[in-house]
Amino acid sequence: MSEQALLTCPIRGALTVSRLAKDGLTVSEESHRIDCIKFLLNRDYDKRSIEVETIVIKNLGESGRNKLRADIIVYKCLVVEVSGMTMEKRLQKIALARISHRPPASLAGWAGCHHHRSFAAMIA
Repeated sequence: MSEQALLTCPIRGALTVSRLAKDGLTVSEESHRIDCIKFLLNRDYDKRSIEVETIVIKNLGESGRNKLRADIIVYKCLVVEVSGMTMEKRLQKIALARISHRPPASLAGWAGCHHHRSFAAMIA
């Protein structure tokens, strides 16, 4: 197997993830995430207002052990300004978020998705 180049994120810097997924054929989720970040930066969103892989809601579910994580969040202000805020106040500062997850099999079937694929939502 040939050595694959590792990715560089415009927000986080050099990563230890390659462009291709483990199968060596499909583009990795991280590569898609970086493409999305580059898209946002090309539309003049300030990189200092973008946060990657962030928990936006805690204590989900019956037992409260689950969390909702956003792949990408664009705040209405700089990330350093929201870093000390409570979760509720941070949510009010979100301008845009990309959240992806694997739906339960019943939801995937209902939505017409394939069970092995995740789906994403952009919240504005």
